[in-house]
Amino acid sequence: SVLMSAIAFGGSMQFVAITLLTAAFDPIQAFLLSVMVNARHMFYGLSLLDKYKGLGKVRPFLIYVLCDETFSLVSTLEPPDGVGRKDFYFYISLLDYLYWIAGTALGGRVGALAPLAPLMLLYLGCISAVAYSLWGILLKYNPVSRVTVFSFMTPVFGVLLSAALLRETNTPQGAVCAAALVLVCIGICLVNRAGAPKDAPADTITKEN
Repeated sequence: SVLMSAIAFGGSMQFVAITLLTAAFDPIQAFLLSVMVNARHMFYGLSLLDKYKGLGKVRPFLIYVLCDETFSLVSTLEPPDGVGRKDFYFYISLLDYLYWIAGTALGGRVGALAPLAPLMLLYLGCISAVAYSLWGILLKYNPVSRVTVFSFMTPVFGVLLSAALLRETNTPQGAVCAAALVLVCIGICLVNRAGAPKDAPADTITKEN
């Protein structure tokens, strides 16, 4: 796992690779699956062309280790006064790369020592199975456009559950978070109300047939 983290450095693709390694190898399927899972990195790279321009020999390394966390930092931060662009971007990328490898190594060691690790893994697997099953049922009986919009409820439930279960209520921008949650809910209601008239003719035609 450590070697895969160091060479592949694919994040979620490393978890998918477990299935690919335990099944009959299909190079076309593996290639297409890797492209679909990591397609967002193409857009990351395109948006950083100007920032990585003229960085010399470190540029291939920066492109190779570009990930979600590195992109979020590099795209929003500028080098402080007295710090060169090349050193700034290089050390951010290098540290994120080393953190991922170290986390992989520690996860294998610490996870083996935790007595509840198998139960936690089973719990997460059950949650994922139930969630994707419900998602599939909703998509089967409802238009995709009306179901997908509910994915924006994720931050709403995240904030509410963190406040209820973890007691995380002392946020410095509580009013802003509350306003954002209200706006998300309003947006979901507006999208579903706007889609209701469009669905009426289809229902009418079905009844007439």
